[in-house]
Amino acid sequence: MSEKKPGRPFGVTLAILLGVMIYTIFPLVNVGYVLLIENHFRQIDQTVIPGQIGAAASGGDFRGGITDVQIVIQVVVALLFLVVAVMTWRGKPPAMRWLFMAAVLGLAIFSVAMTVITQSNTDTSGGSLDALGEVLDTLRLSVTSLLVPLYVVWYLNRGPARAFFRGYYLDPEAQGTPTPEYDNNEPIHT
Repeated sequence: MSEKKPGRPFGVTLAILLGVMIYTIFPLVNVGYVLLIENHFRQIDQTVIPGQIGAAASGGDFRGGITDVQIVIQVVVALLFLVVAVMTWRGKPPAMRWLFMAAVLGLAIFSVAMTVITQSNTDTSGGSLDALGEVLDTLRLSVTSLLVPLYVVWYLNRGPARAFFRGYYLDPEAQGTPTPEYDNNEPIHT
């Protein structure tokens, strides 16, 4: 009897891709966007045009108070998550399943906490629809930040995913399911 090695289930690939989208691609695109805009405004010719007030592109803050150190930390965390995701996609070592789940849960908790802290620091008094829009955006981000980790934890704990990371299927007796006994390729009825 040959031992068949379990293949990677589609759900594992989907969980890893969702994690990479949220915790690697979106943060890196955000950092790239901010840095490209800053670079664009740094290269604008700052000569004074007669009849105009001084340099119009000076003094802008596109980061929202984020320092260079925070941007570097965001890039490093995104790239480290990408390394964890690639190793999880390979399935080796088997502990990557646990590390990937821990990374997704940790980043989700941090993301929700930062969203709540940011929302609590904004002034929503005034009775405008803008305040309601901000609350709904925060709710949408929090729900997304919670659904992906829930899916990752749920799917990576399912049997096919565990078999993929383990590298072999469990025999039916080890799973607690009885195997039918066969005699000349026909089931024995008792």
